[in-house]
Amino acid sequence: MKDSILRVTCPCCRAELEVDVHTQTAVSMAPGKPAAGPKSLDEELARLKGREAEREEVFQKTIEQNRRKEAAMDRRFADLLKKQKGQKIDRPVREFDLD
Repeated sequence: MKDSILRVTCPCCRAELEVDVHTQTAVSMAPGKPAAGPKSLDEELARLKGREAEREEVFQKTIEQNRRKEAAMDRRFADLLKKQKGQKIDRPVREFDLD
């Protein structure tokens, strides 16, 4: 009987559930401890402001990376365009053109 009981912890409310594997029903539940909240409103506000600064920094880095990537792609395109201008474009030979 002990092998058929599965102990599960709920990730949201941290409640402990005991589930019978064979019948797939909850046998018992023990309420979990609530998550520790912020100690004070000022501390939470400071933490959120710090995260806002981090998000802004990551955003600016991403913008700069995209600008560099775009410039590199533009240079690559211009180089390939110059290279292609000097070459003659031949039509591919198709089988039904040979008849």
